[in-house]
Amino acid sequence: MLSDIISVQLFGYTPVFTYQANRHKYGKYESKFVNTKITYEYQIYDLEQQNIKELEKSNNPFSFIVRTLIKAFNYDESDEKNFNFKKELSSLLFSSGYNKKEVEKVFKFINFVFEIKNKNLSRKFHKEVREMALKTKTKFEFTDYDLVVAEEAEKLNSEKIAKNFKNKGFSLIDISEATGLTVEEIEKL
Repeated sequence: MLSDIISVQLFGYTPVFTYQANRHKYGKYESKFVNTKITYEYQIYDLEQQNIKELEKSNNPFSFIVRTLIKAFNYDESDEKNFNFKKELSSLLFSSGYNKKEVEKVFKFINFVFEIKNKNLSRKFHKEVREMALKTKTKFEFTDYDLVVAEEAEKLNSEKIAKNFKNKGFSLIDISEATGLTVEEIEKL
């Protein structure tokens, strides 16, 4: 029942309020000019007013997103906290029973909302998510922008370090072992 209401409201351009403060949470708009008045009234969806227990009963992926956002109220962000929070959410997501397409969509949302800037933690997170997917036999592949960006940034960083080592006279083999780049890649720098 709740999942049906949420789906209908979302596709009807219902404003979704994702913050706790009560200011600017309006369900109507009024305009007056001379002796004319127009009033638009519309439904709103306020996360703060939602019942977590009801949302947990729902099989709708949007209920998962709402629960995630509610958990994030008063959240103090850091790479380590984002890593742990994303790991917890991913575990719940893979055990949810959603199909591959739903998992990918919700996962992209999680990646968008909770960014891990530290490349080592990001790599560790992606590795652990792959393992979760295998354990739960969920067909899931990283196709999102986040993984591509992380890999490109890592390669650029490795090339920069390799170039500095090369300029200081370190052996190409030592540089290759330290950066993960091939000797051929290092020679081209």
